[in-house]
Amino acid sequence: LGYGLATTDAGFSLRAHGFDHKLLQLARTVLGTLLAFRGRKGAEGTPDAVGEGRFEQCREILARSYGNAGSRSSRRCSNTRLRCLRRTLWSDRAKLTALRAVTVASFTDAAAHMLDRLSVEGLYHGNCDADDAAAAADLLASDLGTGGRGAPP
Repeated sequence: LGYGLATTDAGFSLRAHGFDHKLLQLARTVLGTLLAFRGRKGAEGTPDAVGEGRFEQCREILARSYGNAGSRSSRRCSNTRLRCLRRTLWSDRAKLTALRAVTVASFTDAAAHMLDRLSVEGLYHGNCDADDAAAAADLLASDLGTGGRGAPP
């Protein structure tokens, strides 16, 4: 089992993947942790779903990653090429500078602001039938607070 959260041109992509009967539970846990930031503009600290000190640990890991990003020449060349092609791509140094200014309060406010405009698309496939997919959609919809599945476009 695993999950990933990545930025896209349209926003964020959350992917839970693996071959296990607990896959839906993993998706609900990750989604629940993200949704714990909803409605927390101006709140002190992180939500209960985020462990004490975890914000600082994650920020330090990310800062180390940005700081070490130019240590391999192949990655440096690739990043330089991409920044020439895409003006919206920021260098690891620029990301590190911006990251140093991020506080728990500013992160919580930004996350709450983004979650105000949340929309979800899902793809559930594998060893399941239509009833399994419908049950999963209803379960996640209740976690999102939408009350049920919307009609497909």
